[in-house]
Amino acid sequence: MDNQTLTIVFHSILRDDPPKSTFDMPWPVAYSIIKSLHEMLPRTGHALQVFLDDGLKGHDRFARLVHKNLNVPTALAIVTGDIGSNGYLTIDDLLHLQRSGIHIASHGVSHAALGKYNNNTVLPTPKGGEYRNMPRGRLNVLSQHEIEYQIQESAQWLTQHHILAPAFVYPYGIYNQDIRMAVERSGYYMQAYSCDPIPQDTTSNPFALPRIVIDSSRTQEEWIQKILSLTKKYVAV
Repeated sequence: MDNQTLTIVFHSILRDDPPKSTFDMPWPVAYSIIKSLHEMLPRTGHALQVFLDDGLKGHDRFARLVHKNLNVPTALAIVTGDIGSNGYLTIDDLLHLQRSGIHIASHGVSHAALGKYNNNTVLPTPKGGEYRNMPRGRLNVLSQHEIEYQIQESAQWLTQHHILAPAFVYPYGIYNQDIRMAVERSGYYMQAYSCDPIPQDTTSNPFALPRIVIDSSRTQEEWIQKILSLTKKYVAV
């Protein structure tokens, strides 16, 4: 059985505040899901990887906790235009995280969706990813120049501030072949991640690596069972 990677992603990690949307996840629940999967997945031949998207305040403390206590590879997907804004991590936070062994990925300049739409509905991705939220008021298709700006400017900004970011995370997980090729051709990245809910294996395209979005639409037990069922479905025989 070939070792595979299963990547899960969280958004807002809350310590005390009550959840306001399905993307808000209480800190203890998120940590417990990671801990349980970290213990269970090796039995299925899968390694665990964790992403925290958008660079929100509190992600730094949570990432260090997961990395230090569980030794699980952890990455933060950063929207460069939000760095230092109210409620977001600063450049000093990112530099400290990087020195601590936390990976940093680019999530674009402004979190603009790079994908295409049909009657305000996101077109299916090649892997059949499910996208339930629309971009921040922007429903139009970006121009090729705008797409390349989001991809390249974010990488350049991070590099200028001594942040290594060899991976790109598609905002909202939305991508197609043209967008994937734009990331690859940019020369800044070695990988790119979507939100396609399957495990990663040796056949996965390095510029369309899957991630499973974990939110509060399911209980902790339901998420664990769902993820374990995915490993059985896609496990190498």
